[in-house]
Amino acid sequence: MEKLTHKSKQIIAALKTLNQIITDFYELSPIARYYEELRDALIKRFEYSADLFWKFLREYLENQHGLTPPVTPKGVFKAALDAEIISTEEELALRLLIENRNLTSHTYNIELADEIAKFVPEHYVVMQKIVERLLGTNN
Repeated sequence: MEKLTHKSKQIIAALKTLNQIITDFYELSPIARYYEELRDALIKRFEYSADLFWKFLREYLENQHGLTPPVTPKGVFKAALDAEIISTEEELALRLLIENRNLTSHTYNIELADEIAKFVPEHYVVMQKIVERLLGTNN
C-alpha cells in the first residue's frame, strides 16, 4: 500500500505540472519568442507524466486487484481493461498516448513535435479522469 501511495502522489504532482504547462503553452501564440521552449517543456512533462501514469496504474492493479500485470504500458492497459477499471475507449486513448510517448524521442523533428503537442491536452484529460476515479479525488 505504501508503494501505491507514493506512486499516487507522484502521478498527482506530475499531472498538476502538465496541466500548468498546457495552460501556458496554449495561451501563447505559435510565433511567440518562447514557443519552441514551451512546446519542448510541454512534451517533456507529457513524457514523465505518461511514464508515471502507466506505472501508477500497474501498481494499482497489483495492490487493489491482486494482479501481476505485464511490465509494458500496453500490457498494463489491457490488464486494466480486463479488470474493468478502464473502458474500451479509455484503453484505446491510452494506446495512442503511449504511441505518442514513444515518438517523443524524435521531437527534433519540428513537425512531429508540434503534432505531439496537439495531443497532449487530450492525453492529460484521460490520465486525470482515470486517476481521479481510481483515487476517488478531484485533483
